[in-house]
Amino acid sequence: MLDISKYSMRVTDEFVLFWGGPCSNWFKIPIEGYLPVVVNFDDGRRALRKHPERMRFVHNEQFMMAGKSTIFGDFDTLPTILKEPDPQKVKDLGQKVQGFDQEVWNSSNVMLVAIGAYYKFTQYDDLYEFMLDHQGLRYVEGSPKDGIWGVKMRWDDPKIENPENWRGQNRLGDALDVVSLMIREYGRDVDPYQVVGHAYRAVREERELVSPSPCMR
Repeated sequence: MLDISKYSMRVTDEFVLFWGGPCSNWFKIPIEGYLPVVVNFDDGRRALRKHPERMRFVHNEQFMMAGKSTIFGDFDTLPTILKEPDPQKVKDLGQKVQGFDQEVWNSSNVMLVAIGAYYKFTQYDDLYEFMLDHQGLRYVEGSPKDGIWGVKMRWDDPKIENPENWRGQNRLGDALDVVSLMIREYGRDVDPYQVVGHAYRAVREERELVSPSPCMR
């Protein structure tokens, strides 16, 4: 069983609030999975497809930035990302990915992180059970520094329990909400690439997320 008292986390009737810890992309725990590549169709649609090689990552930040490099076809930067264990340095390397396109990134990054987080939460029993035990709750990254992946408020600030007070987009929380739905509907043995698009759209029906969903097949 996951002991959240060891981390900057708390659970309310509505939210799983966190800053760092197991829900964070920077949480160092090895995961295995497949990186994405983007397929472009003649009619302008885009789809994420699974790269054929199963790989190992030291944390989800590494999966995210490695996935960023494969999405944009930068296979020169990829080996450097995969060799770097420090999450801050991995993030910095990700900012140097060549061929970057903001529109493509906005339409894929939440689901990219959700795929990596699905690998993490399904490959460890305590993490899997934690997500099963907290179905229906909304995940919120209570980072006072991050207004994109978090809400730019501390996880222990009472005001964070009202979404009208949020100062950020909470993209990491949205990704974890997608993972929660994937686990609830499909368990731990499904190929996330086959279901993440459906789960993402289902979460969007409950509330408007910050980025549009690309075609997922």
